[in-house]
Formats: sequence, structure tokens, C-alpha cells
Amino acid sequence: MEKLNFKEIDLSESCFSGLSQYFEASALESLGREVKFIERSTSPLSAWMFLKLNPCLIHNGKEISLNDLVDEIRDNFGVKLTKQSLDERFNIYGVKLMRKCFE
Repeated sequence: MEKLNFKEIDLSESCFSGLSQYFEASALESLGREVKFIERSTSPLSAWMFLKLNPCLIHNGKEISLNDLVDEIRDNFGVKLTKQSLDERFNIYGVKLMRKCFE
């Protein structure tokens, strides 16, 4: 699989910048706790990061690997995660969070 160059995607200036019109980080964190996406106060991955990351899963028809996503989180948010810890967040609670956001 060809590795996506995330330099092509500027999360701060792309369509993702419009997310802040609809979501406040603190409200999104509360929603993350409500749906049990976030259970610990020390969780390195916030609901805001997860929301911003998910539209990147497919870019220009190319699937993105966990390695790419972990690199993206590190580069854009300064948070170091393992592939396994990120993979574990794609669960029923991650789905509930995204559904609530779309509602």
C-alpha cells in the first residue's frame, strides 16, 4: 500500500477547521465521557482528536493505516500512541461518539 503523505492534508486549514463551528472542545469531551469513549481523566486521546482524525481515514480513495494515523496524532497533537492503543479506540464507544456528533 502506498503511504499517504499527510503533508498533503492540513488539518488546521482544511474542511476540519469547520468542525469548531459545531463543536466546542469541552462539550465534546463531556460527550465523550457520556458515551464512555473517555473513562479516565488521563486518557491521551481526546474526543476532539478522535473526531478530527476520523475524516482522514480515507483520502483520495486511499485507505490509511494505523501507522499513518498514529503519526498524524503525534505530528498534529503531540500525543504519542501505539498502534494497538489507537486500534482499541475503534470500538462501540468510538462509534457511539461519532453517531452523537453526527446527530
